[in-house]
Amino acid sequence: MDENTAGDPMSFLKWTNKSTYAIAEELSLRGHKISAETVRLLKKKTGLLTSS
Repeated sequence: MDENTAGDPMSFLKWTNKSTYAIAEELSLRGHKISAETVRLLKKKTGLLTSS
């Protein structure tokens, strides 16, 4: 996800412009079974979801 990650180089704050579907697909390719809905719920729970 590095090519889709941005942030302040002076802090740990990072963000991505990837959709929940793209994140789920990338995690699946790495051997993690996860749905886009689970990614959305995790982002919402951790406060990382800024739009629906």
